[in-house]
Amino acid sequence: FVFAPLIQQDLNEFMTRWNTHRIRHNRLSSSPCNIPNDLYDLGGHLGGAFRECKMPVDSQELAHCLATQTRRDSTLCPPQIELVTSRLLSDVLGLSKEDITHINCKEVYSSLSLALETIVDDL
Repeated sequence: FVFAPLIQQDLNEFMTRWNTHRIRHNRLSSSPCNIPNDLYDLGGHLGGAFRECKMPVDSQELAHCLATQTRRDSTLCPPQIELVTSRLLSDVLGLSKEDITHINCKEVYSSLSLALETIVDDL
């Protein structure tokens, strides 16, 4: 739960870069070349060389996927672990989740690991 916002930020950045990059023409492929976002949004309206690439999604299949997904609310670990980690962050390291960046995440991880080892050794 501590590093999830950083991972999500990286995934969002990758998604944006990927969906806005230009795909070169490949004579061996039948796939269209252009920018993925443009291909999706404009589809068959880009001219004769392009085709509509959108595919319909069955609403019953979508409802089934949503009903069976197992992702918990916003937590990625048991509440007890989240509580201990939050307390270690604030009480021992003097940090909040918002203070963790790509620059200091390795140091924060190492500090959290050492703090947890100390707690476990004291038990």
